[in-house]
Amino acid sequence: MKQIMACVGLLLMLCGCFSEPTLQGKNFELQNAGAAKITLGFAKDEPRFYGAVVNRYFGNYKIEGNKIELSPVGATMMMGPEVEMKAEQEWLQMLPEVVEYKLDGNILTLKTKTSKEFKLKETKAEE
Repeated sequence: MKQIMACVGLLLMLCGCFSEPTLQGKNFELQNAGAAKITLGFAKDEPRFYGAVVNRYFGNYKIEGNKIELSPVGATMMMGPEVEMKAEQEWLQMLPEVVEYKLDGNILTLKTKTSKEFKLKETKAEE
């Protein structure tokens, strides 16, 4: 009986070591975004995302396995350079189309319903 309990305890410890990588508390920057700096972050304690291009944006998310659902985005309404405003508009329209994610080290890949992929690199947390 002691051996069974020891095996169960060891199994539970090993399962804890192989937990899924989490997006919580992490911030990323879109790679190959041209002249625009596009960021995406995830709150530590609640299922909320946020980011900035010209304007700050925010929304909720839900994850099940490698599936992710991003809610429609709310955003501030400031003006900026035309090229950045265009990039922002395209990014914000794409976010609700995301259906999958993969976190591989410090690279987050978002995949849309139409199989477009966007690569983001982890950055330091905003202070």
